Order: sequence, then C-alpha cells, then structure tokens
Amino acid sequence: MLAASLSLSCLVVLTPHSRGLGHDRFGPYFVEPVICGLSGPDNKPFIAAMDLIGAPLLAKDSVVAGTCSEALYGMTESLWKPDLVRPQLLLGGPINGAGTKHSHRFARRASTGTR
Repeated sequence: MLAASLSLSCLVVLTPHSRGLGHDRFGPYFVEPVICGLSGPDNKPFIAAMDLIGAPLLAKDSVVAGTCSEALYGMTESLWKPDLVRPQLLLGGPINGAGTKHSHRFARRASTGTR
C-alpha cells in the first residue's frame, strides 16, 4: 500500500517491472507481465506487455501474453477494430448479435464453475 495515497502513472509502474526482469535475464522469471491502466489527465488507455527479459511493448490497440500468444494475436486481429462501442466489446462481435450465440458458455461463476 502506498503511503500518502500517491497516484502513479502507468510508465512509473512499468519501469521497475522492466528493470527487475532485465536484471535477471540469464536466469529469468518465466512471466510476461501485462500492464494496463488509464494515464494522464484525460484518462487515455495505456497498454503494455513485456517479454521474459523485460523488453516493453507499448501498444495502442492490444497486447497478448502467455503460451498461446500467437493464436491470441490472430483472434484479436480478426475481432478488434478501432472505435468499438461497449456492447461490441462485451459480445465479441457486431451489435447485431453474432457474438451472443456463444457468450452464454462463458457466463460462469469463477468460484464454483456453475452458471
């Protein structure tokens, strides 16, 4: 917890993570952090990812990380486009309902796995 309730910018959060991973690059931690938030007074979205040695990737649209990142990049490139509105983001498709057909399959409680 931060003393004095300081608000940190996204780059301030990104830098120590990147340096910490880069410091141990010959015996890396097997993590690929994704850092996101709202930056600046106008609350612009901030998205960044890092590889195993802490090299940051600052993106404007999307980032993915993990073992199946190639497949996730393909999925995001096919479904994401600029200026999506909230219903399109939640449904995973156009507003006409193409994404609603399978969205009920993912509507489960995390603690019990039931609907």
